[in-house]
Amino acid sequence: MKIIILNNVLILLPITKQRERMNKIMNSLENIWLFRIGFVIFTWIFILCIIVQFHLTGLALFVNPLNWNYHVVFPKFSFLLPLGMIVMAYFGQIQKKFIWESMILFGTVIAMFFTAIISARFNFIGALHPIIALLLFMYCIKIVTSYRSAIPKLAK
Repeated sequence: MKIIILNNVLILLPITKQRERMNKIMNSLENIWLFRIGFVIFTWIFILCIIVQFHLTGLALFVNPLNWNYHVVFPKFSFLLPLGMIVMAYFGQIQKKFIWESMILFGTVIAMFFTAIISARFNFIGALHPIIALLLFMYCIKIVTSYRSAIPKLAK
């Protein structure tokens, strides 16, 4: 039972009615399109974050080593974007393929953190860090380019 207090009146709602209301809200055409647009926006923001990361690496290597801290701190703000993509794809009723691909992106981001952390102990694993970054970028581009043709048209 869901308990709601409205104007000093106690209202008990069965969970099934609450679920029905949520299903109506989540399945409305406007909300589905908002989630699909959100998925595309999150994907493009993630691509831009990867580009910024490459740029910060270049600044640290070729301009000033003090810029390395920017490269270290920036991913802490952008690593959750693939999780947002998963949520947007699920509620936007996008094909499961895109949900799985977003999960793969999140796993790749975790692999990036792992190679960055372990590189002090095992140099050969740390050498995979830039390779995984390139694969991450290419996979994001693949998701964006395959998205438009894969999404079914909703009848209005």
